[in-house]
Formats: sequence, structure tokens, C-alpha cells
Amino acid sequence: MLGIPIVIGWGDKAVEVRRGEFLCPDCGTIQPYILLQLHGRIWLYYIIPIPTPGSGKMVTICGGCQSEMDGDIASETRERYEKFIAEAAALRAKEEMIEASFGALIGIATADPDAGDEALEPLRRHLNRVTGRTYSVTGLRREIAPRLGSDRATRLAELARIAPRIDADERDHVVEAARAIAAATSSEEPRALVGRLEEILAVEPAE
Repeated sequence: MLGIPIVIGWGDKAVEVRRGEFLCPDCGTIQPYILLQLHGRIWLYYIIPIPTPGSGKMVTICGGCQSEMDGDIASETRERYEKFIAEAAALRAKEEMIEASFGALIGIATADPDAGDEALEPLRRHLNRVTGRTYSVTGLRREIAPRLGSDRATRLAELARIAPRIDADERDHVVEAARAIAAATSSEEPRALVGRLEEILAVEPAE
């Protein structure tokens, strides 16, 4: 006869279910996570593990703040995660478009070394529209000063790379601003750059 079993210890065994990324409720940002499933056990004298009540509990651990949260949080917040990713992607695309169009227009505005404030005014209006900020011509001159030595062809090549992400209305706005800049200068180079910009964005040249 074996007698009465004696409890000599207990504990949880954690089994990794999956890893991935999720929108952490504590961090409020996208973070890596690990989903664990806990299996509670009581060790008896005969070294027989017996599952305890609550065995199979899911725990999510955030790789950023190290918070331990009950449940499969990644699945519960999937919709919010996908919305967050989509909004972040749209913001990045808009920032790339602004940077590329800004670079192209700067290249045209600075192609004529004698260009005055009239050449910067269309660029200022364009930036105010796409960024929601209020630029002045004086502030714009300070903004573009570090870029004056940059290669204009490189800027136009970058614009060509992301042109498919710019919708037709935005392309028209960029070209309209570029034409206004060139019209305010007396040099032929800005006009040549506008022609190249029209080719890249597949916009019909102005008559």
C-alpha cells in the first residue's frame, strides 16, 4: 500500500505560444510581444504532476515595458493595431511626398542665383497648404539655406521614385507651384527643371 500522497512543491510551466508585434495598452506604441500559456502543476510525493485549476491561462508579455497582461492581448487589440499601422504608413507616405516635392521645388527656386522673394512665394504657399503650418518667405530662406548646395538632379530622382504615391490632385499642385516659381525668374534653368518635373510626374506641359 502506497499510503497518502504528500505535496512537496508546486509551480507553473510556461509554454511559448507565439511572438509578434502588437499595440501595447501600457506603452501606447507598437512593441514586440510574447504570448505564453501557463500550466499550473502540483508535485506530489510520487513525482506525479497534477494540473491545478486555472491551467492553460494565457499571458502576454510586452517586450518594451515588460508588462505582463492576462489574456491574448494581441488578438484582442488586432483591429486597433491594424488601424495604427495603416495610419502610420499614410503619415510616412505624406511626409515622403512633402519632402520630395519640397526638395524639387527648392531645386527649381534656387536654380536662378538672382531669384528674389517672388520665386519663393509659390513654394511658401505650397508648404503652407501641405503641412498646415504658416511659413514666411524669411523663414523659408533660413529653411532652404542648408540645402542650397544639394544636387537638384538627386531631388528630382527622389521625386520620381515616390511619384506613384502622389495622387493626381497633388501632382497638379506641385507642378503648378513649380511653374509659378519658374515664371518669377529670368533664368532658363528653372524652366528646364520644370520640364523635367513634368516628365517625371507624367503631367502635360503647359502651353
